[in-house]
Amino acid sequence: ITNTDYTAIRAQHTHRYTTATLLSSVIITMSNPNRILLRGKEGTELIQNIHESTESQFKIPGPNMFYERSNDGSKLAVQTPEGMRLVDLASSDNAAIELEDSKGVQNAHFSPLNGYILTWERNAGLKIWCVKTGKCLKQLNLKMIKKMSWPNVQWTADEKYMFHLVTNEVQVYDIAASAEIYAETPQFKFRSEGISSFQLAPALFNNDELYHFTSFNEGKKGKPAKTFAHSFDPKMPAARQFQCVASKSFFNAEECTFQWSPSAHAALVLTHTSVDTSGDSYYGSTSLYLFSMDPAASESAITVPLAKEGPVSDVAWSPDASKPPCFVVISGKMPAQGCLHHGVSCDPLFLFG
Repeated sequence: ITNTDYTAIRAQHTHRYTTATLLSSVIITMSNPNRILLRGKEGTELIQNIHESTESQFKIPGPNMFYERSNDGSKLAVQTPEGMRLVDLASSDNAAIELEDSKGVQNAHFSPLNGYILTWERNAGLKIWCVKTGKCLKQLNLKMIKKMSWPNVQWTADEKYMFHLVTNEVQVYDIAASAEIYAETPQFKFRSEGISSFQLAPALFNNDELYHFTSFNEGKKGKPAKTFAHSFDPKMPAARQFQCVASKSFFNAEECTFQWSPSAHAALVLTHTSVDTSGDSYYGSTSLYLFSMDPAASESAITVPLAKEGPVSDVAWSPDASKPPCFVVISGKMPAQGCLHHGVSCDPLFLFG
C-alpha cells in the first residue's frame, strides 16, 4: 500500500480502525491488488478500488475473533460470536455460508483448491467442512494443538489425498476413492517415531505423480532431532510408497518451520532453539537449510550461507514460479542484513542495504 492509499483509507475509516489494524491489513488477491481487508471492533469489511473510492464492498458487523483467507484470496472465513461464516469473495454478491454449530472455532485452514476447510474447537476437536455446501464431512479427535504442528490436516496440491498427523504417524486418506468423500480409516500410513509436524508441497514437482512433504521429529533422551523430505507414490507397493529424499539431524533444534518454493522443487528448513549455548544471542540460535527434491541435484541438503552471522529473522521465496527460483534471507544482529539467494545452489546473488 502506498502512503497515498494508506492516508485515504485511514481518513475514511479512522473512526473504526486503529493505525495498527490498518498496517496489518492484507491484500486479498494477486489479480486484484486493490482489495484490502480491514478488521476492527465494529466488524470486518473489504475495501475495493482504493484509487477510486474507499467504500466498503461488503461488511460483517460486530466483533469478529479472527479471520482466515484462502491462498488465492477468493475465500474468506470469519469467526463471529454466532459461528464461522464462509464468504465467497469471487462472487458478485459475496455470498456467505454459515457453518452449523461452529461457535467455538479457534483455528481454521483452507485446502489448496478451496474445496475444504479445516477447523479446530477445544471441545469438538478437528472438523472438515465442504466449502461449497457448508456440510461437515468428518470429525477427528484432537484436544490440544501446537503452533508448530498446525494445520494437523493437510491436502495435496490436487486435493486427491488428505494427510492427518497423529502420534508417531501420518495417516493418508484417498479422497477420490472414498465413496463418502472421507473413509472411516486411512488407506495409507507413514510411520515415523517422534514426528511432531509436517508440511505438504504446494505443487507437484515437474508435474510428475509424486507428492512431497517435509517432516520434523523432536529429539528426545539425548537423541538428535531430525528433519526429512519424503516422496509419496500411492501406486507403488506398500513398502515403497514413502521414500526419503533428504534428511538432516540436529542436536540443537527444538522447533522447525518449512517454506516450500512455489514450484515445489525445494523446501527451506529453518530450525530454532530457545537457548544459544555460545551466548551470542538472548533469543536462541537458528539454522537454515535447503532440501532439494530434484534427484539430479548434487546435494539433497544444503546449508544456506548467511550474509551476516547471527539469528535468521525471516525467509521468503519469490512467489513467481515461472521465473528462476530465488529467496531472501534476513539474518544477523541489529542491524540485520538482507540477501537474495539462488533457489537451487543457495549462492548469494545480491545484498540489500
